[in-house]
Amino acid sequence: MSEQSHIEICLADPSKGPSLLFFSGGSALDKTTSLLTKYTHNSIHLLTPFDSGGSSAKLRKAFNMPAVGDLRARLMAIADDSLEGHPEAVALFRYRLPTDQPQATLKTLVEHLQSGEHPLVEATSSTVKQLIEKNLRAFLDEVPDNFDYRGASVGNLVITGGYLNHQRTLSHVVDQISEIVNALGIVRTTTDDDLELIATLADGTTVSGQHKITAKETRPLNQKIINLTLSGPSSTLDVKNHALISDADLIVFPPGSFFSSVIANLLPTGVGNAINASAKPKVFIPNLGIDPELYDTSLIEQIELLNQTINKDLSDSKETKAINMVLTDSTLRSDIDTAFKDYLFSKQIQLMDIDLRGNHSLQYDESKLIEALINIAVS
Repeated sequence: MSEQSHIEICLADPSKGPSLLFFSGGSALDKTTSLLTKYTHNSIHLLTPFDSGGSSAKLRKAFNMPAVGDLRARLMAIADDSLEGHPEAVALFRYRLPTDQPQATLKTLVEHLQSGEHPLVEATSSTVKQLIEKNLRAFLDEVPDNFDYRGASVGNLVITGGYLNHQRTLSHVVDQISEIVNALGIVRTTTDDDLELIATLADGTTVSGQHKITAKETRPLNQKIINLTLSGPSSTLDVKNHALISDADLIVFPPGSFFSSVIANLLPTGVGNAINASAKPKVFIPNLGIDPELYDTSLIEQIELLNQTINKDLSDSKETKAINMVLTDSTLRSDIDTAFKDYLFSKQIQLMDIDLRGNHSLQYDESKLIEALINIAVS
């Protein structure tokens, strides 16, 4: 069967599309993710719960919990936007509280949402109303008096309440919301642990907190990151996540913040074992443009870091080649040269150098990228 035939089959019936698993975080993949639902309803998204900035930081500080903002955003990115979906529920979970009103007014607004007296809740089904009532009640019962409500995402508050209602775990409330919005794929965090990312820099200093590493709220580090760790031990990867990883048709390390989105996902105990348990292709798609986290870090070094991090759970005698394919467009990267190709050959890593050019030289074309991944997964 030709590559185009595979794509046509997926577009005709996305429910039969391959299970593409992405290790990611943040918003870099959201546009691609939304388009992906046109090709497959079986994508899997494992996200980092270590965001330490923005509204997620307020919730983490108040409840000593993992970050849920990226989780909620990715769920909304794969929500069913057809007539069979539930746009009123998506609108509710995406709604953010105003930033220009007093705290007392904002708390009253959340109380109205919890009681079902807000138009956004009134427009939803009885199932959504029950979820809002139960989870926002748990949130309001435990929220500190000094909590800053400004700009808070209602979806994040609902997930927080669900986390508190279910022994401080996320899977149950994520499953509930996935069903409500008819999520066209699976979204989970790699761990529910409340931990921070710690980056060790070339000069030996350390930086703690994802928001400092990404430089989205602070100045760029302007130093090479030589190691990334967690602030404490993580619980072992749960059975469902292990199965999702080891059984996926394709494992993808996509564009995005290299350390805080991709490498961070590989740090929890057991992730590397699950990846190595899979006989399916593992594809690295390097960033285009400038990633502040990759200061003075070559493409070869990125691949080495990926392999080392994935293999951290293995003994030295069992160390394997974790990444076996690099997917990119050499017309968009000057470092896809003879030396790099020789390195890949020596490591028995295949280079998929194909047309992925989009309208902007710093971004891959989403459709071309998705179709390339599908063809790899089904070949």
